[in-house]
Amino acid sequence: MILSASGADVHDIRFENLTFTAAHATGFAFDLKSSRVVFANCTFSNLGGAGIQFRGSRNRVKDCRIRNLGAMPIALDGGNSDTLERAVNAVTGCDISHYARFARTYHPAVQCRGVGQVVSGNKIHDAPHQAICYSGQDHRFVDNEIYRVLLESDDSGAF
Repeated sequence: MILSASGADVHDIRFENLTFTAAHATGFAFDLKSSRVVFANCTFSNLGGAGIQFRGSRNRVKDCRIRNLGAMPIALDGGNSDTLERAVNAVTGCDISHYARFARTYHPAVQCRGVGQVVSGNKIHDAPHQAICYSGQDHRFVDNEIYRVLLESDDSGAF
């Protein structure tokens, strides 16, 4: 793993114009206390595991290029299902392709859990299974361009 923040209060960090490549496992994992962590204009490629895993609120992945990952590129989780407080974690303007290279099914480009995740304006393509998988409440999926997914599976859909 390139970076893991577990049990720590991680907030107000910005990664911009960086390239993360050629790691055997997951790139970044942040726990439930993460907030306002931003990846902007970054490239993630050739990672053996997942790209970015957020649990928290107001975290962002924007205008990134993500390709050739062994598992799921982005996982968002946060919010409160009892009060319906939204996490407002977001993935916007990203180009995500050629993912789930080792874990061929149920590793979508973006996985949303919890309450109030936002996935908008992304291009998601060239994958063996789903583009977006979600559970929870009040997520927003807007203006995503999805093509050439489900190339190696059936009994599923882009979402």
